[in-house]
Amino acid sequence: MMQTFKQGDVKTVWQFHFTSWPDHGVPPVATALLSFRKKVRSYDSKGSGPMLVHCRYSILALKNK
Repeated sequence: MMQTFKQGDVKTVWQFHFTSWPDHGVPPVATALLSFRKKVRSYDSKGSGPMLVHCRYSILALKNK
């Protein structure tokens, strides 16, 4: 967790690292990925801003739903 301060506002940034993704291809089963998704979503609150998902090759910004 990191907190930044700007003009009296406090912004909290959470960073999660999914370490079970193989270098090539996709995970053989989705269990670990679904557990990771559940954990990340437990930290998300409405109006907290966009979620950023990245891997070593690309970046994808996801809108809050």
